[in-house]
Order: sequence, then C-alpha cells, then structure tokens
Amino acid sequence: MLRPLPRELITLGQPGDQILVLFPSPAVCTVTRMRRDASGETRPEVKYGSWSTAGETLSLTFDGKSAEYVWQEGALALDEEQHTLWQLVPRFDAPVGPLPALPLVDAAAVSGLFAERENASRPRGLFGWLAFAIMRGLAPLPWWLRAPIATAVALVSIVLFRVAFHPEAWASMAELGTALSGVAAAGLIGGGVPTLLFVPLRRLGYAGSLLNGVVGVLSYLSACAWAFDDFPANQRSLLIFLAVGLVFGLVVGHALLHPLAKISAARERQ
Repeated sequence: MLRPLPRELITLGQPGDQILVLFPSPAVCTVTRMRRDASGETRPEVKYGSWSTAGETLSLTFDGKSAEYVWQEGALALDEEQHTLWQLVPRFDAPVGPLPALPLVDAAAVSGLFAERENASRPRGLFGWLAFAIMRGLAPLPWWLRAPIATAVALVSIVLFRVAFHPEAWASMAELGTALSGVAAAGLIGGGVPTLLFVPLRRLGYAGSLLNGVVGVLSYLSACAWAFDDFPANQRSLLIFLAVGLVFGLVVGHALLHPLAKISAARERQ
C-alpha cells in the first residue's frame, strides 16, 4: 500500500452508521459500532475480522464477507465547511457485515481539522477577548436577550475605554452618565430590533436578511439620534442619515445576519 494505513479509521455518517476501525495487529482488525439493546441503552458492539492491502486498496473481511476500499482525495463536509482530505472510498453500495457503505477517514486527521477550527475561532486582541467574555457571560440568558445586551455592553465598554484616556471627560459625571445611558439604550435597540425580526424575516431568505440589517442599523442610528438629541435638521441631513443606514444595513445583513440565518435554519432541520 503506497499510503500508510492510519491506526484509527472512522465514518462520519448518521449516528447509526458511525463506526471505529482499529488495527491491533498486522492481520487483525476490529470494528466498533454503538448499538441500542433491548433495554434501550446504547452499548458498543465489537466485531473482529482480518485485513489486507494491495496497492491503494484496503480489504476488510468479516464473517467471510470482504469489503474493499480505495484511497482517494476528496471533499469532506464538517459542520457545513468543506475540507480536502484523503479517504478510503468503498467499492460497494450496500452494507457489508458491520461496515456501512461510507468512506473511512483518518480519525487523527479529523481531530486535527477540529483543532484548527477551534484555534481559528479563539479571540485575538483586547476587543476580541472582551467580546468573548461578554458572550460567555450572556450564554445563560434567553436567546432574544443576548444580542441586545451584548451590543449595549460592548458599546458602553468602548466608550469607557476611550474616556479612560481623556481625564477631562470625567469632570462632569452627570454628562458622562447621560452619554453612557444613551449609548446603552442605542445598543439595546440596535441589537433588539434585528433579534425580534430575525425569525420572521428569515423566511424571506437573503432578501429578509438584508431587510433586517437595514431596519436594525436605522433603528440603532435613530436611537443614537434620540439619545443625544441630534436628529437630522434638514432634508440633506436626513438623506445622508438614510443613505448611511442603507449602506451599513446591507453590509450587516450580508456579512452577519444572513450567515446566522443559514446556521439557524440548518440546526432546525437536524
């Protein structure tokens, strides 16, 4: 066999089709599958067989029935993400003994992909860790409260961070408190409106996500204008206000809300 045989092979199908293949000796292999017994408990079922290789082909034999696999490089979907990985593709269409008609992949390689994704998702920088801490703290709350409170806390934190480098801003605590209250209210509205519209507008697909983004950004800007008593004073200012809300709303809908809508819809289908 040209490619080295991994110590552990797994399938990534439905729970009833997931198996673990081990090679404890040069001629013996085992297949472990989780089975539900008569009492309803899930227990591992282990089958012993033999294996052999010929070039790029792997043959597994159980109860006198042989199943052949061949190495191929192909795409592997992990949580809606596509990865390129070497796989042992079955040369059979129906289950052979304990083996489903699914590709076998290197368990260590799959673990490596999950580790890479976890490392890529770790926060970086001060604001990255701040956002991570906020989301961890809000996790116990109902889903419809998380985005409004997270937005409000993030905006207040940003203002406090900037004020910390301008001691003169602390001279009037009343004005600072008013400003922070206004920012918090704007955050609650800016995060709350898209959250409340998320499920209804998700049914409209991509257009619904864009509309949600525009309405959410305009709501946030309106809340800021109300909090700081700075409404557009003339037609030109109003047009600029609406244009800014439209452009940034489309960006938010495309880059943030639409991916979240697809993830939410996929979870409901599972």
